[in-house]
Amino acid sequence: MSKSTCIILLLFLTVLISFLSLNYAFSHNAPFASLLLNKVLDTKVASSNSPLQEDAKKKLQSENTLSLSPDLQTVREGRVNTVSVVLNSQGTSPTLIQLEISFDPRALISLDIAPGNFFTSPKVLLKNIDYNNGRISYALESSTTEHTSSNQNPIAIISFMESQATIQNETTLYFLPKTTIKVDGDISAPDLSHMAKIMLIHATKW
Repeated sequence: MSKSTCIILLLFLTVLISFLSLNYAFSHNAPFASLLLNKVLDTKVASSNSPLQEDAKKKLQSENTLSLSPDLQTVREGRVNTVSVVLNSQGTSPTLIQLEISFDPRALISLDIAPGNFFTSPKVLLKNIDYNNGRISYALESSTTEHTSSNQNPIAIISFMESQATIQNETTLYFLPKTTIKVDGDISAPDLSHMAKIMLIHATKW
């Protein structure tokens, strides 16, 4: 076997192994998949520093507002509760949405997050619930090129229960700065001024 053939074969095997590793990571929601997705987004945002690109990002932010609904609710122990992630978009609908949401693991347990029907055929790229740091990392995109999103429908639905061990009377869910959207190839942070306050009613109080 010639030297050039060996080099080509080695390069092919390297690419194949890399592809299989990434595919496994995303399909199993491995932690470094979150880091990889964040790196891609960070690189895209970092390269968008020209005045025109900054104006485009500000326009995207003003046209897109993320909120948690309801923004205030009372929950009781032993019951499954939900909060919806809602996007109010005044311009072109996004094709990819990455959510980073903070929660207090001392107050909320059994968290899960699932796609809403904002996209007709959503594809989940990332799902990681980190109880150590109290963070939900979730990314999904439209699996079709058609304009199928709707402001009337939630992007995702978060379910949770109150921890029996908590002594807190209230807690909050709120967006972290890594929350981003992609519209027409541009990536920007939407308006993240909204949070959800959760009032906790303990079993000893009722």
